[in-house]
Amino acid sequence: MLDLARALKLLGATEITPQLRDVLLPVLAKTESDRQRLLLKDGWESLVFDAMHYRDEILAKGAVHA
Repeated sequence: MLDLARALKLLGATEITPQLRDVLLPVLAKTESDRQRLLLKDGWESLVFDAMHYRDEILAKGAVHA
């Protein structure tokens, strides 16, 4: 997830969009079999949900500390 966060920061993106999938896939899955599993609808949607959840948690913590 840290690699994903860094990639999003470098890309200037605040969330994972379907357009970023092919760019981010090698960051998220190091092997071809892992990539194939993530390309399945449920795998990708689950990953996006988890990433957004972590993003929201981080943003909420930042608002508390600000």
